[in-house]
Amino acid sequence: FSGVNVGFQDAAGTNPRSAQVRLRPRFDVRDDNGNIQATLRFEIGDINFGNGGGASGQTNLPSVGQNTSAPGGRTGPGLGGGMGTDGVNVETKWAYLDAAFPFGFPGRVRAGLQGWFLPKGIIVDDDAAGVRIYGQMKPFSYDLAWFRPDGDGTTTLDDNYDFYQAKADVALAPIFNPGVYYIFGRNNTARAETAGWVGGAETHYIGATITGKAGIFAYDVDF
Repeated sequence: FSGVNVGFQDAAGTNPRSAQVRLRPRFDVRDDNGNIQATLRFEIGDINFGNGGGASGQTNLPSVGQNTSAPGGRTGPGLGGGMGTDGVNVETKWAYLDAAFPFGFPGRVRAGLQGWFLPKGIIVDDDAAGVRIYGQMKPFSYDLAWFRPDGDGTTTLDDNYDFYQAKADVALAPIFNPGVYYIFGRNNTARAETAGWVGGAETHYIGATITGKAGIFAYDVDF
């Protein structure tokens, strides 16, 4: 990638540019009928070529780039793109268990670190720790979830940031597929350590989406 003239403030003759690599290996295991499955997804990410040092400094080269410490030193071990490339940069992106309800109930439970996405990413498109219950009873599908993106855990008070989600979609016809969702957010993180506990802030999100297709025409509307 290149950042030349981004912001139009580059010094004369500069050419800010770099190369980056991001790897996301994923491992899935399941039983024979798919009733229980587990996913583990790593990320070796945001490694800029040349940034950070390896497990030891350059042995046969002069100090270059960011690794300017004496031989044996280590600069930016979380980066790992410099000489040696021995960085501490393997991250856990997803780690969840996904299981079907027993007795034929049309739903599954997914618990752990997982992706959280709402239409077009208008409200959220990220990874979070939580629990989802989702399923389908044609033409209806539903998705109930609780996610906790932030929490302190240092007091006996509820000082967490929680989101509760309800989402429903109806596949009535190829040309008309409406859906609605609601999210309630309860943020006690900033309140827990203050005197005169009165509870945290609350947020509400509501959205609607309609998609459809007829022949070569397709549409997608979100609110």
